[in-house]
Amino acid sequence: MTQHLPFPALALAVCRIVAPSGAALAQSIPESAYGALHWRLIGPHRGGRVLAVAGIAGDPATFYFGAVDGGVWRTANAGVTWDPLFDGQPIASIGAMAVAPSDPRIIYVGTGEASIRSDITYGAGVYKSSDGGATWHALGLEETRHIGKVLVDPANPDVVLVAALGHAYGPNAERGVFRGSTSTRPICCESARPMCVQLLPPSADLYMPSPWAMSERMSASPEPT
Repeated sequence: MTQHLPFPALALAVCRIVAPSGAALAQSIPESAYGALHWRLIGPHRGGRVLAVAGIAGDPATFYFGAVDGGVWRTANAGVTWDPLFDGQPIASIGAMAVAPSDPRIIYVGTGEASIRSDITYGAGVYKSSDGGATWHALGLEETRHIGKVLVDPANPDVVLVAALGHAYGPNAERGVFRGSTSTRPICCESARPMCVQLLPPSADLYMPSPWAMSERMSASPEPT
């Protein structure tokens, strides 16, 4: 049974954790001192579901997420506070994002949620930031509508792979895996809907796509084809 501590006892336990005395350092803190604590949501209150997350290797306190209808957010203090980074852009639906391994200031965002369902929000292609999200530039692929994965070459931040599902409610040319966000022709999977693409080290010359053949009907659930 969970033991609920009175406020003075709980405050004392917290004080011991934050600023322990020399004697307290020699003692282990019993589970009863923190057993009544529970997780709670501290924000941000994003719009809808979250499909896109990204972090920075070697910096566990800084990471990003993209909401399906709430833009891109960043925390630099492990989630204590969050800053919106995408409010100035004409689209809010985020399907995928990636931070360049060789330069964490470079961020790619694939807009348009990729969780195909009867209620979805489409995007407007790929966006890039070279200053950690302070400013953004549209790179193209506007008609892909829904992007499931963005991958950046580990050694070259200018080489990117984009897995685009294309229009949800009908066929279109801009679907497949694209190499380079400004390319107009897919390098594979143009007849399907690639949900994901995985790099095979050590470079982006080898990759493994994951196509998904499906159709979406208005007022109906997705049906595989």
